[in-house]
Amino acid sequence: MMNIPPQIIALKGYSNTGKTSALESVVSYLTRIGKKSAFIKYIHHDNFSIDEKGKDTWKMRQVGGDPIVSYCNDEIAFLTNKRLDVHQMIQLLLKFRDDLDYIFLEGFWDNVYPKILFFKKLDEVEQLISQILQLSYGNEVLLATFCLSGVYFTSPIYRNSDLIDRFTALYEQGTINLELKMYLERLPILDITKNPENLLEIYESFSVVQKNL
Repeated sequence: MMNIPPQIIALKGYSNTGKTSALESVVSYLTRIGKKSAFIKYIHHDNFSIDEKGKDTWKMRQVGGDPIVSYCNDEIAFLTNKRLDVHQMIQLLLKFRDDLDYIFLEGFWDNVYPKILFFKKLDEVEQLISQILQLSYGNEVLLATFCLSGVYFTSPIYRNSDLIDRFTALYEQGTINLELKMYLERLPILDITKNPENLLEIYESFSVVQKNL
């Protein structure tokens, strides 16, 4: 029997916008209904390593061992210095987990996987969209967005009219065209931590539309 490829959803936003809380809610919900999920996170900090200096695995990497596999009864860690893009990492993941229903990505910007944009405050709307448009895929990244979320939308200061005003400002500045402005204005807004099941409904509707384009 042919395995069905997993659904891939990317979360995009600055720090402390609510991505992790939303993802915890979604993955917890998926687990309850019998779905299997994986998570790939891009760490932006320089010189970050999940390995610990002085450990045997660290010593072996220092003298040229690559990859290094740390194996125990409870978990297996695969460490490598080889640079892989997000597509290669997904393919590597599927080599040993072909039963996944969903793969969630956090921190990966320049790709056109279906996306949720997260915001902590209103000022981030223009900052994030302008930054996205500088990527190689630009408009396509925004058109791959199917939902807006984040702590901003649950705050008492949130007003939908303020959000629309920011999209209008981006259009008037020439940052986005009319098509993108209208597209962004129609995007559903969701508190994923409270309604993770609704996120999947929105995603499925988006996927159907994309397949029919």
